[in-house]
Amino acid sequence: MKKQNILVLVAVIVVVAGMVSSVLLRGKGFIRIETPGVNLRLRSGWIGTTSVNSASGPVEVSAGIYYHPVEATIVSKKDAQAEGQWWSLLSRRGPWGKLASIRVDKGQTVNLRLGPPITLHTDVQREGRTVLIGLVLVGQAGEHWFPQVMRSPDLARPPAPTVQIVDESGQILASGKFAYG
Repeated sequence: MKKQNILVLVAVIVVVAGMVSSVLLRGKGFIRIETPGVNLRLRSGWIGTTSVNSASGPVEVSAGIYYHPVEATIVSKKDAQAEGQWWSLLSRRGPWGKLASIRVDKGQTVNLRLGPPITLHTDVQREGRTVLIGLVLVGQAGEHWFPQVMRSPDLARPPAPTVQIVDESGQILASGKFAYG
C-alpha cells in the first residue's frame, strides 16, 4: 500500500473510533410520558426516530442529544363497553410549545406532559372583506392538535358538532350545526 493510502485509512479509523467512543461515553437516559393514552414519535439527528408511549413506561434513549417531535397521537376509549372502539386526536405540524426541543441528560428521566387538558382557541384571519375563524386545540405543553377527531375501527369522522346558545333560564335562543371544511 502506498503511504498516502495508509494515512487516509488511519484517518478514517480515527474518525470512526471517535464517533463510536462519543456515542458510548454519552450514556443513556429515559423519556417518559405522564399523560395516559399518548404516543409521541421523536426525531434525533437526521434519521434517528424513537417512539414513546405512555403505556409502556420510560423509554431508554441516548443522552446528550436533542429530540424533536414528529407526531403525537392521543387515543382513548369511548367507554368500557365500547369493545374495539376508540377515538384519536393527532398533532403533526406543531408548533410544539415546550416540546420543541427535548434534551435528555445521562442517567436522567425526562417526564413529558402533553395532551389533555386541551384548550380551545380561535385563530382569526382577515382576507380582504372576509374574516376566517378557525379552531386551534392547544395541549398542556403548548402543542397544537388538529381540530379533527377520528373514530375507530373504520377511522371514520364523527358527526359534525352542534351548538346551542341558551339564556340563564335554559331557553334555547339559537342552534346550529358546524360543517367540516
